[in-house]
Amino acid sequence: TPKKKQALVVDDDAGTRNLFRLVLGPMGYRVVMAATGHEALDIIAEQPFDLIITDLHLPDMTGLSVALQARDANPRGHIVMATIDDDADTMSSAFLAGCNVYLIKPYNLDHVIALVHRLELAEEPVRLLSDRLGVHDFH
Repeated sequence: TPKKKQALVVDDDAGTRNLFRLVLGPMGYRVVMAATGHEALDIIAEQPFDLIITDLHLPDMTGLSVALQARDANPRGHIVMATIDDDADTMSSAFLAGCNVYLIKPYNLDHVIALVHRLELAEEPVRLLSDRLGVHDFH
């Protein structure tokens, strides 16, 4: 059997964490969940992840801090920044922090599935924007 892919979902909202687990589980991921940035950083220090999805607004730090450290620890992993913030500055900051995807809430689960497939098929690092219209290449 192929080794399960590892995913980490970081969000202080339990409903959101469970939503991502329900989507990623059937896609072959073992999903680890964290409710705070510090919890996430402890987990990231322990093991590598193929996919990390972090909310931008965490109770104890910003998702950008999580992304930066996750990128250091996982040079080849995919990092998704999930947020309600639809502004260009935050988007640029997320990509500079090493994110591959900027995912704007509210989530469309079909888009989430599509973007995870895109990440899995990518031969080299990609930058994607996912909004209510779909998944786009970010230039």
